[in-house]
Amino acid sequence: MNNVKSVEKIVSLLLVLCFISTNTAYSLGETLRVPVDKTAINRMQEILNPLSRDAASEKLTSNTGIMSNNVQGLLENIRGVLEFDANGNVVVVDADKLRSETIDYLAIEAALSKNNDVKTAAQFLIRSAAISLGIIPASINDFYMARKDNAWENMTVPAVNIRADGYETSRQVFRVVKEQNIGAVILELAKSEARYSGQSLGEFTTVGFAAAIKEGYAGQIFFQGDHYQVDKKKYDQDPQKEINSLKKLIRESILAGEYNIDLDPSTLVNEPALDE
Repeated sequence: MNNVKSVEKIVSLLLVLCFISTNTAYSLGETLRVPVDKTAINRMQEILNPLSRDAASEKLTSNTGIMSNNVQGLLENIRGVLEFDANGNVVVVDADKLRSETIDYLAIEAALSKNNDVKTAAQFLIRSAAISLGIIPASINDFYMARKDNAWENMTVPAVNIRADGYETSRQVFRVVKEQNIGAVILELAKSEARYSGQSLGEFTTVGFAAAIKEGYAGQIFFQGDHYQVDKKKYDQDPQKEINSLKKLIRESILAGEYNIDLDPSTLVNEPALDE
């Protein structure tokens, strides 16, 4: 009975998530800003506001191959490619140079920088640039509902797990999407994969955005949290704590741009009861 109740709680979580996803992600053709909580917004303001690119303390000579020691250097490296307007929004000034050089540099900073401020700023710049270029994170719910209404047919939706070398793997995905005229594809990262591949949720979605920019993809982009499993041992010890852990992971996923979550309570199945 306890297992049944736990599954009911997980399913309830999923339904809440679906509501959030379908009400956060807009329909085709509409622009969506990546939702960021107030703490993240305040942190970005702390990082970016005091900086002047004209007075950057670290000037770098190339947009590729050199990692910055601080955010000033990062901003100097994107000069003339990405700029900020009067309202602080990221503006793509040179889309060609962004795709040919700068996005490679930003992707490295977003994934590998040892300076957390540089990494955060690079992820923010990539996500903002992607949205301005029409690369929109969305829930695939409306697309599936359209199939129910026979709006499209004779097509499947491949899901690709991004484990190693996320930027290059995602680039290949979008390259094939364009070459083969694939209608929709999901990029996935499982809970276990995030752990053993050393990818944060923010890094996973950011390199996906960067890959889409690099390959000239535009349109909706579907990120999915794959197999968010319930840890049975932890659940047996403290059910509410484990459920709260899943809630926290789901919230982090949505803030990172993952609007599709695959909850997996199969670990709670009573195998002896099934055998009986």
